[in-house]
Amino acid sequence: MSAGTAAAPQHIPRRESPARARPSAPRHLQLVDEARRRRERRRRWIVRVWAVGIVAAALVGVMVHAFMAEGQMRADRLAQRIEAEQTRYDDARLAVAEGEAPRVITSRAARLGLVPGSGTRTVAVPGVAPGSPVAPAAATGALQAVKRVLDGAP
Repeated sequence: MSAGTAAAPQHIPRRESPARARPSAPRHLQLVDEARRRRERRRRWIVRVWAVGIVAAALVGVMVHAFMAEGQMRADRLAQRIEAEQTRYDDARLAVAEGEAPRVITSRAARLGLVPGSGTRTVAVPGVAPGSPVAPAAATGALQAVKRVLDGAP
């Protein structure tokens, strides 16, 4: 052979492969069904959305419960404060009532050197009949003027 010429490749005939016996085990490979694949993908998304929805609903429920519990605690504290103030008010009313009792007033007057009166004396008011329960308008005119100013009436 010379250096300049190359031998033409020979055509090798292809041999027929011997027929294979089919295996008895099922094949693990399958054709891809696009419609089925889309359905499965959609189903997975639906399941995910439902799962996220359920978790979100549970979180919202927990938040609502927490806000309600916090509001109830505030209401309880307010009720306790109201009860304490009511007790303080009742104690103050009791102290005033005890201070206005006749025996307390008598003992304080005695400490100041006051003595009980010898009797009752009626003082006559000009324009009012003695024993009359109603005073004439002339006698109470100044009082009525002051009452109108305090009431805000013209």
